[in-house]
Amino acid sequence: MAATATAAPPNEPASGHERVALWVFVAYLVIAGPLVLFWLGRYHWFFGDEWSFLAERDGADLHDLFRSHGEHWVTLPVISYRLLYNAFGLRSYLPYQAVLVCSHLVCAGLLRVVMRRADVRPWTATIVASVFVLLGPGEENIVWAFQIAFVFALLFGLMHLILSDHDGPVDRRDWLALAAGTAGLMSSGLSLVMVVVVGMAVFIRRGPKMAAWHTLPLVALYATWYTLADPGGIANPYGRSGTPAELLRFVWSGVPAGLEAVGGHLVIGLALGAILVVGLALVVRTDPQWRRVGPSAALFIGAFLFLAGTAYTRWFVTPTADSQSRYLYTLVAFSLPLFGVATDMIIRRRSTLAPLVLLPFVLAIVVNLDGFGDRDPWNAPYHRREKQTILLMAHSDLAREVPAEVRPNPWFTVGWLRTQVDEGAVPDPPAGAEARASSLPILLAAVQIDDAPAGTCDPVEPGTQLLTRAGERVGFAFADRPDDETPFFLQNTIVLTSVDQSGGPMGSIAFPEAFGATLQFAVDGLVLEPRAAAPGQGLLLCR
Repeated sequence: MAATATAAPPNEPASGHERVALWVFVAYLVIAGPLVLFWLGRYHWFFGDEWSFLAERDGADLHDLFRSHGEHWVTLPVISYRLLYNAFGLRSYLPYQAVLVCSHLVCAGLLRVVMRRADVRPWTATIVASVFVLLGPGEENIVWAFQIAFVFALLFGLMHLILSDHDGPVDRRDWLALAAGTAGLMSSGLSLVMVVVVGMAVFIRRGPKMAAWHTLPLVALYATWYTLADPGGIANPYGRSGTPAELLRFVWSGVPAGLEAVGGHLVIGLALGAILVVGLALVVRTDPQWRRVGPSAALFIGAFLFLAGTAYTRWFVTPTADSQSRYLYTLVAFSLPLFGVATDMIIRRRSTLAPLVLLPFVLAIVVNLDGFGDRDPWNAPYHRREKQTILLMAHSDLAREVPAEVRPNPWFTVGWLRTQVDEGAVPDPPAGAEARASSLPILLAAVQIDDAPAGTCDPVEPGTQLLTRAGERVGFAFADRPDDETPFFLQNTIVLTSVDQSGGPMGSIAFPEAFGATLQFAVDGLVLEPRAAAPGQGLLLCR
């Protein structure tokens, strides 16, 4: 039987071999940061939920700082956004991205630390952790600045895990660990999984008393916030909970999805899966120091806890885990340290196998680069159009003429946009933005009012057209429920498409019924074709 390796004493200086492996990894991080900011993620712009942090939060308001976003406690991401917005406005997306990219790279470094503390050898830890650095399948958490909420929770959770991983009574490291855990709670719900992960790891190494010390205060803090903030939940359009079969389907889908994400291709992922199984079998056989492997094993179990929790709270968003880039990112982060442990165990048993078992990780580093910029429909052309349209709209005369409460975007009003222009926070439209001018009238066409539809409601037939008159109101309703397979963001939503004289579409805008079932037109003379966003759902117009 091969001897079980032990870690070097803390005061023993690192060998030259170890220093080279560390500095190679650091150099890779230093190169990767600018590569993401100025090349791989350069196409991205302000998008989706981050408009909520920009337009709907006041950093000086305690309620805004502590109220939830989609059930998540997001105080630290809100503070980050408010500070960045006060300094940079909408003039550049780069500072927002830079905070995210730096946090992501720190997470990669912390994953390597977890591996080294499990006694994974320097070059193995460097190669395995490098897979995470440019993880194309998880790009949403690398280039979309709003995902700082997810990444902060992972970063502070890993800090909590590492700082608590020592022997002896409570000392300064434990208090710093608890502070990191608190910061994680204030970032997103992912931190709840990290608290459980830390509890398991501390239990393995230091026993139940210290595990309770590191988890119960955080559970009490989160319970206090939850009670006071009353985040509720995201509206479930299906009106029912996921069945056990639906939830199990989601969790199980994470296994092949995670393997394909870590490998960049299913074939490479399956090879890595085989390495994991063989390596863990050797770990069990050689009776290792489980206390050192504990954090890596706890993280791996945390991947399944994450899948189970996500299935329970988000099953209606997507039936499988593979469609969300942020989920793939999290699965890879939680599983990589154990991949490192398993790979290193194979190499320790037979060093001649090192090139064979490390090759899939090297291939994964290369193949995963191809995943950036490929998140259809939110790809580079989408972000280019959004930037052109919003900046052109902000500086247009039409934006000054319509009521301030018109919402060209679910997260902000045209009144807010006008104020930001006046304060110098909005740059001039980029070159080529004039091509988007035809879409402005439809984006500013109507005010959505939270009133029930009034008048007589008639079914909308294909080809039905409306001619808008400023001040006129039209209500809408739906004749039936959409199919359960319809994505939640398409359900009970009316889409108005502006058409030109030849009947060709010039632009569309969606109005979810949840924001109000009455529209008051703000402009004259638009020809609009209404339809339900969900295929097959019947639409009623009420006048």
